[in-house]
Amino acid sequence: MLRNDAFKPAGDIIREGLDKTSSSKESGGWARLALAVKLSELCACWEEIAGNPLSKKSAPASCECKDGAIRVTVNVSESSVLAAAKFRRARVERNLRLFLRIDDVKVEFRVGPAYSPSAAAQPLPPYKRRAPVTLADADVEEEKRKFQESGMSEGLAREMARVKLSVEKLAKRRNGG
Repeated sequence: MLRNDAFKPAGDIIREGLDKTSSSKESGGWARLALAVKLSELCACWEEIAGNPLSKKSAPASCECKDGAIRVTVNVSESSVLAAAKFRRARVERNLRLFLRIDDVKVEFRVGPAYSPSAAAQPLPPYKRRAPVTLADADVEEEKRKFQESGMSEGLAREMARVKLSVEKLAKRRNGG
């Protein structure tokens, strides 16, 4: 493939942008970016690294690099899983060494939120999304007054009026009216 000098590879553009800012040079911006990319790859391949039972209840939380050694912090969902995770520490560290191609890798397990990318629900397609319910202030005030006349407090009457009007509008949408 012929190289066109008018186009630059994306990595060169990012490197130039990080090198131009003095704060990123001083704080090792390029190294931090490379580490963040490795952590995202680690999250994507977590099931292969940790194994099926552990990967379901754990997720990598942070990755730190000090003096050539990498320390990966892994959150586990429950304290009961923590003992099993610590039992598998050697296997996880060995797989991380192979994945990251670094000899000095330490894994620390702790109880915390274990979010995996696959756990998030995919957004609905646009044709299945529901339009928001908009309420006119005059309608809300009128319904609020009716609820207050029946003996409700002002705050509760306002919320009940909003709920009632929202339910009525949604029912009209479903019935085609």
